[in-house]
Amino acid sequence: MNYEGFIELAFTSTPNANITSQAEMYVDMQTGATSGSASEFMGWVANPETGLEELALYEGDVMMSGGNIFAGGIGQTQYNMQINGALDNGEQAFTVDGQLNGFIYGPNTDGVFVTGSDFGTNSNLDFSADGQPVFGTAAIWAVKD
Repeated sequence: MNYEGFIELAFTSTPNANITSQAEMYVDMQTGATSGSASEFMGWVANPETGLEELALYEGDVMMSGGNIFAGGIGQTQYNMQINGALDNGEQAFTVDGQLNGFIYGPNTDGVFVTGSDFGTNSNLDFSADGQPVFGTAAIWAVKD
């Protein structure tokens, strides 16, 4: 099943960054095997020198892989997948690596929502800014193409 949507990454670094990109992915509904990518990230980054937020473009890719589908609660199909990426805005280099968890939803597998962080109960991701570990979150929202 082909899906299109977007991915959002938030890094609590100095300066912090909240960035998004369009995302395309394929999910094998029998096995959960996933492939896909996102690139051309854009978002606002806080400039610590001015205290203002500035628009920033990020070069690099986030790749989607792995994947598992399993039964959830009533009418739910749980799903997890891997992401791995490196991005650079010319000022900072960011990385994200690990697992997102969520659901495939709708009567005809109409959409996907997966999320992850490096804290709390859904802490299956690692984030870095300029090679140093930082807190962060990631989410993908997509609908059937």
